[in-house]
Amino acid sequence: MYLEPDQAFADVLIFKESNKLFADKAGFWYFTMARDFADYALFVTDNRNLADFSIYYTDVRSYAGCRKQ
Repeated sequence: MYLEPDQAFADVLIFKESNKLFADKAGFWYFTMARDFADYALFVTDNRNLADFSIYYTDVRSYAGCRKQ
């Protein structure tokens, strides 16, 4: 994935949840440092051409989710 600097070009808008129970829809992510508790491990790249998708972290919960393509 690629961390997009601008919200307008991101494929997914991510809202960081503080509780894993609330991270149940697209765009709502909970981060853990314990690899055993993670559902997914993602590779972050600095090269946009190598990324499968781009993300942008939003502070507004209602904006989180996938963009319609």
